[in-house]
Amino acid sequence: MLTLLWLCTGALAAPGTQVLSVDGPIVVDGSLSEPLWRDATPLSDFTRYLPAEGADPPGTTEVRFLQDERFLYVGITVTGADYDLRARVSPREQINSDDQIGLYLDTFNNERTGYIFYFNPLGIQQDIRFDNGRWQSSWDAVFKSKGTVTEDGYVLEIAYPWRSLKYPRVDGDQDWGIIVTRKIPAQGAKYSHPVVERGHPRWFAQAAPLTGVRPAKRGSGVELVPAVTVIQQAEPTPAGDLSWTGFDPLKDSVRPSLDVRVGLTPSLGLTATLNPDFSQVEADVTRIDLNARYSLAYPERRPFFLEGDEFFVDRSETLYSRSIVDPLTGLKLAGREGPWSVGLLSTVDRRPAPSVSIDGTPGFRDEDVDGAQALNTIGRARRDVLDGGYVGLTVADKRLFGGSEASWSGAGLDAALPLGERWTAWVQHFESHVDAGPGAIWGMENGLAIERASGIGTGGGVSLLDRTIGLRKEMGFLTQPGATQASAWIDHTLEPKGALDTLTPSLAISGIREREGDHYAALEHGWAATLSGIHGLSVNGRVDQRTEQGLEVRGWGMDAGYRSELTRWLTVDTALAAGRELDFVTLSPAQRSQAETTLTLRPTAGIRVDTTLRAEHLEPEAGDTRDATLVRAKVAWQFTRTLGLRVVEDWSRGDTRDDQLLSSVLLTWLYHPGTAIYVGANERTLLEGSASTLERTVFLKASVWARP
Repeated sequence: MLTLLWLCTGALAAPGTQVLSVDGPIVVDGSLSEPLWRDATPLSDFTRYLPAEGADPPGTTEVRFLQDERFLYVGITVTGADYDLRARVSPREQINSDDQIGLYLDTFNNERTGYIFYFNPLGIQQDIRFDNGRWQSSWDAVFKSKGTVTEDGYVLEIAYPWRSLKYPRVDGDQDWGIIVTRKIPAQGAKYSHPVVERGHPRWFAQAAPLTGVRPAKRGSGVELVPAVTVIQQAEPTPAGDLSWTGFDPLKDSVRPSLDVRVGLTPSLGLTATLNPDFSQVEADVTRIDLNARYSLAYPERRPFFLEGDEFFVDRSETLYSRSIVDPLTGLKLAGREGPWSVGLLSTVDRRPAPSVSIDGTPGFRDEDVDGAQALNTIGRARRDVLDGGYVGLTVADKRLFGGSEASWSGAGLDAALPLGERWTAWVQHFESHVDAGPGAIWGMENGLAIERASGIGTGGGVSLLDRTIGLRKEMGFLTQPGATQASAWIDHTLEPKGALDTLTPSLAISGIREREGDHYAALEHGWAATLSGIHGLSVNGRVDQRTEQGLEVRGWGMDAGYRSELTRWLTVDTALAAGRELDFVTLSPAQRSQAETTLTLRPTAGIRVDTTLRAEHLEPEAGDTRDATLVRAKVAWQFTRTLGLRVVEDWSRGDTRDDQLLSSVLLTWLYHPGTAIYVGANERTLLEGSASTLERTVFLKASVWARP
């Protein structure tokens, strides 16, 4: 208890760090050779917080801050690194297995939002946005960084253009929040300044002051990203040959586009896209589920929707942006002004997705959206309240035209209320209305949750959520309306002595009761442990009971997982599971087992090989046994920081689909987010009988980011 009190007191009492204003030129070359760096007072005290709390890092870490009219500069020097330093030539964002420096900037100093930037010793970047407990790892920013590995450490030099950051519109000096972390994967450890608690629900509430910040007043100004995509597709003809699309019509094979971003204030921006190409450069990973009851959701990868998406997140998950399939145009307003954050999005979708609700939605079924277009609009406003809480309002509307004339609308309120340092309560209310000609349905959702964030010691929470049978979310991803869900969980993390860093037992109970009488209840118990900072183990058990269409099934499940960076060149992640459950295809009890293993090899500084093997077996008491196998190999060769090649072979087979092979090649030149060239080819081959190509695609995509 005394140790914890000292840690918390240390975090609250952390001294501020001054940003030094300079006039001389700073060259970002990873050397800190300019005399101006010596005039800045370094930040240098770090304390371990993962896997266990309390210890100094090896050697010395010094962090300095400079600024001029255009940039915020950060210079970092690490010396005395007497361990296996890991610094590899990797694609941007893929540096989690390397030594890292993390910079957390709370530019609004509101303890609830911020930017996170990670760098490996070569200066390769990773960036993340944080907003009220949500981490957005797909967010990208444009800034400069360069790193140099030395005999006993490394040097990093970073320059953030003021135009790449959002901050308050005030005169004079500003105080920001700062957290700096240092990751050492050879030890499985992370260190921080100031002292922080792992798992803290309001991460930036622990930040130390960064004082004397003088950002530019004009904000991001105007940004232009013109792009062009040239694509050719080949599909089999009745004769069995491949027929290419060609360049007639030209608009389907050559697609110029333009994104325009305007910084209305230093904290509020407008984004417009004209004739956008919303195709993905990186394809979704193949997913096979032998016993899927609902549709599967996929993560968003398209830059237009990722930019500022945190301003549209609410407890009811009103927006699932991949329901907007093929927009003709898009307009977005997002940002903060004082305690308010706002987001407004409008798109015209040329190919709207049908409803994912298990009950279907009048006017939004497959036959309704076929050939129709949709106008999608969503707006959200959120007001900061108390110390780390908020109250938010969301309104949304989706209207079909050019075919079906159905419309859907929804509105909701949600709030987060902090109850002490680690406790938070959430409430939510949402209503929807569907108008489909002669038929109309209305629905409602209400929810309440109270949680104590997990960390060293005890975590836990309870939640209750009720949805009426008529609730729909046609811009979201609601698969099951008409149900009441309740859950409760508790865990406790211990810090034993010796090689066992942490040990966490947990217990959870959950239940769902549907309006038509079906229900599900489960009791789960698990153990998780961390050993020597690099080995993670987990074991979980479950007993449950499900009633579906009058059939009652008592089930059970066991699973175990292990993950470790065994060496600097080998990482293993494996999981095994077995149990008894209800088969939704045959409506009978079934025995299920599955295994999945991923091996990551780093034979050289620039080559990475990821191999995944997954096997699944389902044996229902009524009906035939079903099996599925997935083998995926991904080889990435990063020649330089900007130029890389990626090859994927994805083979899948199963009783619910034909055997297929997906082959993909992608050559990438990425100068920075927005300025890039992609050249790729994809091919899908059916392996049943005599192999035949189902489709083949080649494409070139180029974009240029400019700030006039």
